[in-house]
Amino acid sequence: MSHISVIKTHLKNREFLIRALEELGYRVVEGDNLSVQANNRKKQVDFLIEIPYSDPIGFRESKNGYQIVADWFKVLTDRNTFRNQLVQKYTYLYLKSELDKQGFEISREEVSEKNQIHLVVRRTV
Repeated sequence: MSHISVIKTHLKNREFLIRALEELGYRVVEGDNLSVQANNRKKQVDFLIEIPYSDPIGFRESKNGYQIVADWFKVLTDRNTFRNQLVQKYTYLYLKSELDKQGFEISREEVSEKNQIHLVVRRTV
């Protein structure tokens, strides 16, 4: 049976969230009156991503960070895998930006078999 689920996150920066989604290969749709629907119920969202042959996944801002809104019975991706990939990409982009602001550059980047990212940074003068 379909129903709308909301996953809370601590992802607060809209720009990095949208960039992370785009880098993961999703097309972000922004506009007024966007919503996610299931069983004659709908939840308003700030923006969403469309997945081919699947229902969309929406995002709405909340006090503690963006929420992921979807009918996971009609989404053709695993919610935990999706959330983990999104959080990792968002964190990576945010960290790179902060390191750059503080005068650091990434001298080496490695991705393990478990998809863990290891960065070696150095300060540029």
